[in-house]
Amino acid sequence: MDERGRTVNIFDKQVKDFIESIRPGPELRDKLDIGYTYENQTLQIYQIHPPRDKEDEALNIPIVRVRYVKSRNVWIIYCLDQDGNWTKYEPKPEVNSIRDVFEELMEDRHHCFWE
Repeated sequence: MDERGRTVNIFDKQVKDFIESIRPGPELRDKLDIGYTYENQTLQIYQIHPPRDKEDEALNIPIVRVRYVKSRNVWIIYCLDQDGNWTKYEPKPEVNSIRDVFEELMEDRHHCFWE
């Protein structure tokens, strides 16, 4: 439970904490930010770029997709290839926990996610 007595979803907290740890400083967030979605057992992390014109919407550029396979209790990590297709991340496409996912993303041995 949190300080207000509400039940805390550990997964949500881990994801939010990770995203917060990789976001740029507050002074840069109007130029570049990091966001995520989690739907249908799939976590997608993306860069948020501001609109170029007032009538444009913000541009979300995918960085990584991670899918939880409940039947096997594994997380599969995907990165974008040169053609813009999702492909399993090598050297370690499958991990056992969301914490392991975040460790792989931060290590990023092949510079697939972060520049």
